[in-house]
Amino acid sequence: LVELSRGGRFFPAMKAGGPDEKYSQIYSERFTDYRKRIGVYKWRMDYHSFRKNVTNRMIRAGATILQADEITGHDSRARKEVKETQSVTLDYWDGFTLQQRRDVLETVKYPTIDLDRLKSDLARARPFKWK
Repeated sequence: LVELSRGGRFFPAMKAGGPDEKYSQIYSERFTDYRKRIGVYKWRMDYHSFRKNVTNRMIRAGATILQADEITGHDSRARKEVKETQSVTLDYWDGFTLQQRRDVLETVKYPTIDLDRLKSDLARARPFKWK
């Protein structure tokens, strides 16, 4: 599946939207709506907040910034500085393997989630549709 996505976007049905024409616009709106319906909405906490949280947890658990960047899809200042000033190796590097990414993600720990409640909430929620 990953190999198939290399020729284009991984989710080609997603449409850009909002004032900045981001592909995340519709997802962000729907995710906010979903969180309001299940009672876990908090003002100014969007899905980027989750990305920030998991990034911090990965690095605190021992992941490198390069590993965190690759998993979250960021191109950090640290990564750019390494590319520009220290080495050309990243120009040739294909990235971490899926197993290496999985190993890093498995270091991230959260409290137990009540999956029965989540299933119940999802059953009541309207289905997600791309606009």
